[in-house]
Amino acid sequence: MAFDDLLPTLGEIGTYQKIITILLYVFKFPAAANVLAIVFIAAPADHWCSVSHWDTANCTELRLNESECAFFKKHLSIPHTIAHDDTITYDQCRKYDVAHVSFADAMTFYAENTNQSEVIYDVISCDEGWTYDRELSGLTITQSFDLVCDRKYLINLSQSLFFVGILIGSATFGGIADRFGRRVSLILCNVIIVISWVVSAFSPNFITFVVTRSVDAAACFGSAIISYVIATEFIGPSKRAFVSVILTTAFPAGYLLLTLYAYFINNWRYLLLALHLTFVLYFFVFIFVPESVRWQISKGRYKQAQETVRRVAEINKVKLEDDFFYKHNIYKSKETGTLEKTRDPNLSDLFRTPILRKRTIVLIIVWMANNLIFYGLHLSTGSFGVNIYLSFLISGIVEMTAMLLIMPMIEVIGRRYSIIACLAISGVASFVVIFTPIGAAKTSVAMVGKFGIACSWAVGLIYPIEVLPTVTRSVGVGICSSASRLVAIATPLVLLLYDVWSPGPLVLQTAAAMLAAGLCLILPETRGKKLPETLEDGETFGIKMREIFPSMEKLPAKV
Repeated sequence: MAFDDLLPTLGEIGTYQKIITILLYVFKFPAAANVLAIVFIAAPADHWCSVSHWDTANCTELRLNESECAFFKKHLSIPHTIAHDDTITYDQCRKYDVAHVSFADAMTFYAENTNQSEVIYDVISCDEGWTYDRELSGLTITQSFDLVCDRKYLINLSQSLFFVGILIGSATFGGIADRFGRRVSLILCNVIIVISWVVSAFSPNFITFVVTRSVDAAACFGSAIISYVIATEFIGPSKRAFVSVILTTAFPAGYLLLTLYAYFINNWRYLLLALHLTFVLYFFVFIFVPESVRWQISKGRYKQAQETVRRVAEINKVKLEDDFFYKHNIYKSKETGTLEKTRDPNLSDLFRTPILRKRTIVLIIVWMANNLIFYGLHLSTGSFGVNIYLSFLISGIVEMTAMLLIMPMIEVIGRRYSIIACLAISGVASFVVIFTPIGAAKTSVAMVGKFGIACSWAVGLIYPIEVLPTVTRSVGVGICSSASRLVAIATPLVLLLYDVWSPGPLVLQTAAAMLAAGLCLILPETRGKKLPETLEDGETFGIKMREIFPSMEKLPAKV
């Protein structure tokens, strides 16, 4: 008998499951905070070339106050243009070659109406670093590591390497969780998170920052995946979708938390440290996080599984009969001598048999499409016309609203048709954005698309949990996440399409949404169904009996 058969007795979402869900909800915050932290810690800053030997000029002797002195040092050393409304635009990457000219002499030339120009001075690149306007922005890595002008691309490079870290972590920690257990993997991830984030906050150079942040990305998304798997594996079929969607709202909630921190902390090092100290508190939570009963059963750790079940029953105030474990023989399926008893199932088992292989490929495509459309609409939407903090607030509210509204929808019409509808909405919105004039209308249509893709993400996270068998569930979710990160890594390349053919990215998003929506017809409806436990369960899940036998011939032979 499968673990799902015990849950009606133990409670599909009793006190124990509610506590575990709340505890694991916060474990998804680091992933959201980390993936979006770059927006705040690498925010652009107004900058211009430094002219170091003018820094010590005595402005008092020239009868200039502090603001006048600062203005003329910039105005007389930096090439600029003056618009019809007298607005001055300064070059950010070049300066006049005034190495052999004192500030006093430059002021004399200016007073004599022979102000410097490219005729008087040569124009050169910034050879002494940059000066930053700290009044308009706090301290960011842009300033700390001079990521401007010909070094500006390094910000995008760091984000691509960050997504490489996510890809590695999603695949690696999923396999570790299936082999060594969900709980120990979760602890390992959070140890790495705290160490890497603290090191990144004290990074002496850009390379150290990029490496530690990539390691941190791997651990953050490993933690997010594993916590999601643990929580949903304890929930009964009728409540699993509700809990899955609630867990999904942790992502927008996480970056709203980041926004709050960033609003009050304008130094990137202090911001990272503040977030680290918050996540250190997680170590006090681990004593309450259990190992997955499904994983314990799949590994033959029956005594441990019994102890966990008794603890669930005790907290849920359910009295178990003395012969409960004999009447509900949850170990019967393990006595068949199948492949799971001879070796640990791994990623290859998801592609070994035809039905699991087909479904795994569809899930991977859906996750990749979700990622492409999410980032594509984000880049196409551009600015809301308000400050970055309000933009994040609006975006977070839209995503959370979408995820909450999808809950009744997936219970009424099911998972399959819900995700098809959500993908179709995002695809149509992406297409309409192409023809919508720039402004509020374009932003509104893009937000409709983001609403749809947020709903699709919520349902897309549920599907691997409910379709893939317990013995390969974590690694299955991990490979879906890893594949989707390939799209994120390629995001800078997608941006290049704007220069070649401006509608290109949006056309690509539309095609991806419609393709994924069509392929979802292959997936079985999982609403109210028991989770598959073994590879054999996964291969026969959602298939009528007359359709089983051809597929069963492809299953691994008994050993």
